[in-house]
Amino acid sequence: MDPRDPAPLPQPSKAVALQAKANRSTREHWTHFASHRAQIQGLLVAPFHRTGTGRLCVLGAGNCNDVDLRVLAEAFGEVHLVDIDPAALEAGVRRQVMAGKPGVTLHAGVDLTGVAARFAAWEKSPPTPADLEAAAREAAAAGAPDLGGAFDVVLSPCLLSQLVGYASDVLGKAHSMRRELLLALRTRHLRTLVDLLKPGGTAVLVCDVANSESVPALGGDRRVDLDDLLKRLSYTGRHFDGLAPQAIDAALKSDPIIAPLLGHVQLVRPWLWRLGPRRTFLVYAAVIRRSSGTIVLG
Repeated sequence: MDPRDPAPLPQPSKAVALQAKANRSTREHWTHFASHRAQIQGLLVAPFHRTGTGRLCVLGAGNCNDVDLRVLAEAFGEVHLVDIDPAALEAGVRRQVMAGKPGVTLHAGVDLTGVAARFAAWEKSPPTPADLEAAAREAAAAGAPDLGGAFDVVLSPCLLSQLVGYASDVLGKAHSMRRELLLALRTRHLRTLVDLLKPGGTAVLVCDVANSESVPALGGDRRVDLDDLLKRLSYTGRHFDGLAPQAIDAALKSDPIIAPLLGHVQLVRPWLWRLGPRRTFLVYAAVIRRSSGTIVLG
């Protein structure tokens, strides 16, 4: 762990502990991730820089099943792996025999919501509307973590659904202010992606929008037109709240802090992510180019 990183959360909430449990349940699913991993590496490795140079940051690296660390360590001069779950991160790097390798840096115990320290208290005593309004402002305005400098490429591999999911995990799906907190957590993550980039750098936001539990067609053997399916799910609202491609594109381009720094935003065609033998997710990516300038949050 880098000495500049914050200490791990002293008393993780049930929601954060649930994420650690989910990491443990999928840590041996390397082979299931193969095609998903290949899609992500195709977006990272060749397009943006000269091989063996540059700094890459992977937010929410977890078990590291989304990335082949050997390939990335050869493609980039530095690879920084960030996650709130130290055990998952350290074990994932060991499984790929990359622990202690030059150029690979772990940042464990990093809260990417900006407000996870509040969750444990909310689970014991429901927050007031004023508490939630303050937390939403805090989440949206919090700066990016100090990871030792800006990056040429930042990857978020299906992390955003986990982050915005905390709003339901902590408050419950029926809470009147759940969506306000969800949108604040989304804003925080999009700003973090852009804030971590060097001028001219590129963020790759990989986002899951539905799974085979709610959309059985994703888990079947028959071929499905994924572009058409994603459009239909987006139109009918049968997707993870706030994560449809159009919603992400609009959030980036309308945010008064992010928008002035945006270069090109490209939405990448969807693919299937097989999390394990029983669950499949529909996934797309947004490739976000930063132009120049500095974000001033708050």
